[in-house]
Amino acid sequence: MRAAGALVLVALALASCGGSGSPASDPGGSTLVATWQDPDGDGVLSRGPGEPLRDRTDLAPARAPSRTLATLAVLTDVHVRDEESPARVPFLDRLGGSFSSTFRPQEALSAQVLDAAVR
Repeated sequence: MRAAGALVLVALALASCGGSGSPASDPGGSTLVATWQDPDGDGVLSRGPGEPLRDRTDLAPARAPSRTLATLAVLTDVHVRDEESPARVPFLDRLGGSFSSTFRPQEALSAQVLDAAVR
């Protein structure tokens, strides 16, 4: 249950991080519209005009966009577990007390969940 709740929280956090894709819709968040500057050189920043996009040709000549060279995806800390591992100690559940339940039905599907995430 905790894993499902954590998954929902991560999905909500990622959804809230997405931008609108349009600098004009959020003038406060785009350096194309406005930026911070130090006109006096005294370290006090004030709002200033935006910065235009510039072609960076210092390393290579300008060219028209072409095909995608690579796509990178990173899955970290995936915790794929083996429910049949001898390191599991569900036999201690019967002792109770500080030995709380080690039964986690979602662990049986961790390999399938990782496979779906990779796909």
